[in-house]
Amino acid sequence: MTMDRLETLRDEIFAALARGDETGARKGIKRLRRREPIEAAGLLTALHIEVGRVREALAAWRECAKYVPRDPYTIFLRARIHLLAGERSAALDLLTPLLDAEMPPAIAEKVYNLAGQCARFLGRAADAVRFYERARDAAPDLALRALNASNVLFNRHYLPSTCAEDKRAAEEYGALFSDVRPFDHGAHRRGERLRIGYLSPDVREHVVLSFSYALMTALDSARFEVTVYALNPEDAYTENVKRSVDHFRNLSRVSTEEAAHTIFRDGIDILVDLAGHTAGRTLPILAYRPAPVQISGIGYFASTGLRAVDYFLADPILAAGDAEHGFTEELLVLPQTHFCWQPLHTGPVPEHLTTAGRPIVFGSFNNFTKLGDDVLAAWAEILHRVPESRLFLKTDVFSYADARAEAMRRLAAAGIPLERVDTEGASRDYLAAYNHVDIALDPFPYPGGGTTCDALYMGVPVVTLAGESLGSRFGASLVENVGAGALVARTLEEYVDRAVSLATDADLLDALHAGLRQMMENSPVMNAVGYGAAVGAAYEQVWDAYARRGEQLKSPSIHDDSMSMDTKALQDRIFAALAAEHYAEAQKCAERAFAAGVQDDMLCYLHTYAVERQGDLPCAMRLAEEYLATGRSELRHAFMRLRAAVAYRMGDVRAAEFYQRAYVEEPTDTGLYSSFLLAQNAQIVDADELFRAHCAYDALLADVPRYAYPVPYRHQKIRVGYISPDFRRNVMQHFVQPLLTGYDRARFEVYAYSTAEEPDEVTAALRPHVTVWRDLGGAAAEDIAACIHADAVDILVDLAGHAAGGALPVLARRPAPVQMMGLGYTATSGLSTVDYFLTDAVCDPVGGVSEAYFTEKLLRLPSQFVYVPRAGLPASMEAPVKRRGHILFGVFNQYRKFTDEMLLLWREILERVPRSQLLLKSQIFFAPAMVEAARLRLMRLGFDLARVILEPATTDYMERYLDVDIALDTYPWPGGGTTCDALYMGVPVVTLYAARRSTRFSYALLTHVGLDEYAVQTTEDYAACAVAFARDTDRLDQLHKELRGKMEQSAIMDQTGYMHALEQAYEDVLHLDAEERS
Repeated sequence: MTMDRLETLRDEIFAALARGDETGARKGIKRLRRREPIEAAGLLTALHIEVGRVREALAAWRECAKYVPRDPYTIFLRARIHLLAGERSAALDLLTPLLDAEMPPAIAEKVYNLAGQCARFLGRAADAVRFYERARDAAPDLALRALNASNVLFNRHYLPSTCAEDKRAAEEYGALFSDVRPFDHGAHRRGERLRIGYLSPDVREHVVLSFSYALMTALDSARFEVTVYALNPEDAYTENVKRSVDHFRNLSRVSTEEAAHTIFRDGIDILVDLAGHTAGRTLPILAYRPAPVQISGIGYFASTGLRAVDYFLADPILAAGDAEHGFTEELLVLPQTHFCWQPLHTGPVPEHLTTAGRPIVFGSFNNFTKLGDDVLAAWAEILHRVPESRLFLKTDVFSYADARAEAMRRLAAAGIPLERVDTEGASRDYLAAYNHVDIALDPFPYPGGGTTCDALYMGVPVVTLAGESLGSRFGASLVENVGAGALVARTLEEYVDRAVSLATDADLLDALHAGLRQMMENSPVMNAVGYGAAVGAAYEQVWDAYARRGEQLKSPSIHDDSMSMDTKALQDRIFAALAAEHYAEAQKCAERAFAAGVQDDMLCYLHTYAVERQGDLPCAMRLAEEYLATGRSELRHAFMRLRAAVAYRMGDVRAAEFYQRAYVEEPTDTGLYSSFLLAQNAQIVDADELFRAHCAYDALLADVPRYAYPVPYRHQKIRVGYISPDFRRNVMQHFVQPLLTGYDRARFEVYAYSTAEEPDEVTAALRPHVTVWRDLGGAAAEDIAACIHADAVDILVDLAGHAAGGALPVLARRPAPVQMMGLGYTATSGLSTVDYFLTDAVCDPVGGVSEAYFTEKLLRLPSQFVYVPRAGLPASMEAPVKRRGHILFGVFNQYRKFTDEMLLLWREILERVPRSQLLLKSQIFFAPAMVEAARLRLMRLGFDLARVILEPATTDYMERYLDVDIALDTYPWPGGGTTCDALYMGVPVVTLYAARRSTRFSYALLTHVGLDEYAVQTTEDYAACAVAFARDTDRLDQLHKELRGKMEQSAIMDQTGYMHALEQAYEDVLHLDAEERS
């Protein structure tokens, strides 16, 4: 069997397993056994586990264990069999030796996830959180990482935390989806009825359906059109929902992205998630924002962490206090209750014995993991203060011998007399068991939901403790809405006192036993009509708010002279539109004003800016130059800046000149001078001239006050500060992550100084890893420097240089004794206060020409940076030419790097490779005007446009590399992130380089992966290399299969080696600095 056939067979087996075709899977496994007996034994074991056959799974596992008994996956399979048999303690004991062992990421994720499942069931919540965190960090793809991150968040609720901590943890989850591009709803139009979508994995016999059925079915059908999107197998309860709503779709068998597309195509106005972080994959779907307004609630009780979710359902009791501080969403507060409960099963009639003259029975039917040590201690005190009382616990944990033993051990350790405890496992008829309970004790901080409703419905009063977070007040909301608010405690002491007091009031207990069901049935909690009206009003409220935001951005009619002539009002409207990123509306508003005869320089500028933001750069350039040609001075400088920025984005060769002119008119703005330096990277400039221009930057800041350091700091650990505007969703996130997450915490402390104007999910994900995080966006350079100096960092590393938002004016004040730069910029800072530049020996060879063009000393690392790709990306299995029949060249670099000289070179390559095509993929092509401008440029340069594909950057940008055979690099400004991306996706890169450092990025990367033969120094060699490569399809095919491995084994992706070398360099320069100061 060939390797290709083997891979095909594996694919067939996994496909059969995915669709539940056991027969097909077993046939494939039988064939696989002839070639790969170990793998076949493992697959057969897994198959038996999936269908629940313990004996057969154990027999198959023994076959597997004969070959590789100590293999982590073999041990994992045995632990899964223990779990299948209900032996969670045994499973966890078996996994324990693996928890600190080296394992492949895919196996590590499985091991830690299973350990988390077992720990949670056994009531070890803190261990569960820790295991799920490790599973999240080991996960090889986004889907598994998101799943485990949700498990982390869910299990955190068993443990005490603050609202702020809950929000930060949720934001870390949201950061996972920073690369997901949401749908654009600019063309969305609501129908005659408001279209409501419900997304849930529990449209079946499940406790969540008892809370969500009214939500789905109680809306006014004249005003609302309801679609339910299920992510679960169907049963009789599903059929009932189908009959009760307008539309039903089961999305359980489609991908996350396909599900999002389906909802988007259905034109849903408001999408409501009913699962949160509990189960299913509703949140990854919501990350695409398939509806204009999105809400979460009911099935989960805390923030999703997704920026794409606008509201979270709440009620006045849940939303009290500081609850909103735990949410990234706005709380949508319903007037009474946030849910309506409708029991799925007909419950037995409450039948409680008269209370007087017999022992009181306290009870809890909650998940045992909710019973933390504080809960058990409180219950021990209650039992102590109510003599002869008993505790009745009924839950899954008591159905399994080893789990029951662990639970009983914890009860005893808490001081609860075991002789006063009765236990039962879970059972379908558990409602009748409430007839043996007098008072239900609600756990905290994670209270009951369905169990509390069941208890009250069965006439059992529930004593609950209201916490600070929304989720911790679930029981309080329910009990208050039923009319039994006296059962709600605000402190732990009150909780114990209320339980004890109620236990000693036999008359009140009897009355509650007899009347609670009716109280509940007559309460808002079971009033479906009233609930439907409240929810409908809330939906209309949030839709009106959404529509109003859009309407506020629309300009009045040009015939409304009172408004159109009020330039201040017009400016305010346009500023509001721009702030909301409604650029087309801003443009229309300005143009209506111009048509009405309004003349105003600020309107001209805002109009030009709105055009530029929509990507119509040629028009923006024309408007800017028209204004500058008038000679008006009011906003001359603003237009000069805008013209330079537009030229830079377009790749206009005049960009550097425009920035220089703008700087000359405003010499206090050093940022303009930095932009002038940056723009020259796209041009062929004399190296000496460029170096002099950089050195001149130092003179611009020569008069700023500078901190002095007569003696070095003496910290226990070295303090390293990193300053950057790019601790956010940005190409740099793939390079800065190791600096903030992979440092040696025993020797170093990391201080992150974020100057990002708009922190996002990536910011939130990075923040918890550092010792100190400072958000300094918008702060003045002197204030940032003062902050850094007060932190007494030993080394400050700038990660932007002269790029946009760079902090070199901060470093000019020397807020740290040792200062460095690198990563984010390609040349020297020019500052005398920057001591070192981070590079490698390929970009900057020892004794090479480039050494003369730095004001800093060079620190050479194994690689100038380390690359961390997005997880879960598919690998290239072959060169696409093998299946397509012709070569596709690709350029994914920014359009501003495209010079006419390189375009002509690419045209020559196309002409020399018959039937080949060129894919130009750049964010700038999202605008039709730029597509047209590029086409005109290509036509002028003699391209056959039928062989050129223009595409904007998209969320599947990385996957698109799987269609590219050869990547062609730009010059003199080559790729950095794009080159790494191409190589990681299996696409070889042909690059051109020279002596100037900024031309050598891709050359260095190719050298590190052993492909320096594709880095050349003349245009003739560049074209010849690309053409020869295109003709050698076997070599091309081999590289597509091997490149990812080469990348992963190179210095470019060796995080450990890079951080070790970097930290050693930090220690060396500090030692040298101390010697020089002594």
